[in-house]
Amino acid sequence: MEDEEEDTASIVNMVSFVTNSKQVILYNVVDSIAQAEAILSLVRAAEVEVLILHRLPVHPATVRLGDYVRGSTTISSFGLWCSGVQPVDNPLVIRTFANALQNSASLTRICISDIHLDAESIRTLSDSLVLNTILTGFEVTSCTNPKEPITDLVLALRKVRTIRKILVWNMNLSIDNARAFSESMRFWPDLRTLRLFSVGLDPGCAKSIAEVLSQGCVCGLRKLNLSWNKNLGDEGIRIVAAGMIAGLAARKLEGRLRTLNLNNTGFASVGGEWVARLVEHCPCLKHVVISRNSIGESSGILIGKALRSSVRSLRSLEAHDCKLGPGAISAVCSSLRESIVLRSVNLNSNTCGAGGAKRVSQQLGSVSHLIFLWSTPLVTGSAGECQVAGRTLHRLLRDTGGKRTGIL
Repeated sequence: MEDEEEDTASIVNMVSFVTNSKQVILYNVVDSIAQAEAILSLVRAAEVEVLILHRLPVHPATVRLGDYVRGSTTISSFGLWCSGVQPVDNPLVIRTFANALQNSASLTRICISDIHLDAESIRTLSDSLVLNTILTGFEVTSCTNPKEPITDLVLALRKVRTIRKILVWNMNLSIDNARAFSESMRFWPDLRTLRLFSVGLDPGCAKSIAEVLSQGCVCGLRKLNLSWNKNLGDEGIRIVAAGMIAGLAARKLEGRLRTLNLNNTGFASVGGEWVARLVEHCPCLKHVVISRNSIGESSGILIGKALRSSVRSLRSLEAHDCKLGPGAISAVCSSLRESIVLRSVNLNSNTCGAGGAKRVSQQLGSVSHLIFLWSTPLVTGSAGECQVAGRTLHRLLRDTGGKRTGIL
């Protein structure tokens, strides 16, 4: 009993520390009803708005915390990520989500993670979703048995017209399920964020996304993340980029895309050319991620030049492992050297050599707000060239008075 009281007291102290920000994130700590009740007393008093139960074991105490959400008038975001969920646990966990979705007067965002999505679970979640009239964010990640048809779940989401953010990641969906999510974009006119991360997208899915973009069905899209879908390739990237460019040209899209993440999507030179065209049409970009694609020198130069269109807004660029050469590195730096908002540039593991490192130091040395500069000749270059490049970047960092960080 004394041990349990000590554990409860330590958890209460931890929660007391974080409730000032109106958020409570618990990681694998609640394993008794007494602990749950102690935490809930603080959650109520602090009028917490975000409650995330991260990788907690399936236990009545976990469900007790979740059940609180359904009667709350303050919690707007609820996430329940359970560890070791087995099919036998599903009714307990799914009921927690269903109650929250059906009965909360304030819940606008929900995250479902590490749950066994069988047919019964999908039906229960679907029935609950259509009863929530204020949901704006839906996230599902790392759920087991992703081959189960999720038609009911997608159809239910299509009826929730208030959706502004969709995040589906690390699911390895069947191609039919991936296309179902892609085709559903047109039903969410207020969609601002679309993240389909590692879900098995292919050029067929890209076509569905492109049609929605070209028709302006999501005119205010701000963040597009299709990363880690290696099957997209050149063709998939071409299709998506062409669709968005068509929507922008016809003024059916607002042209306010802030984030473009195409990390590890399997495109090379041809896809790189289309990325360059898309970047040119998006002058408000703040974050661009194109790493782990075999873009090459010629397309890298085009992308580098295209970045000039967003020089007033771009805060970060990640283009590591892209097979960029000195010409592409130079084009990137030339476009960004007049930036007043740039914070981070990652050109790591490209074939820049000593000459490339020198250009980086010369052209980005005047960017006063640059914090992270990652640029090394790790792919090619003799030992002597690597040493020269290292000294060049070290000198750049030293000359800025220690205000920047470089990773060699």
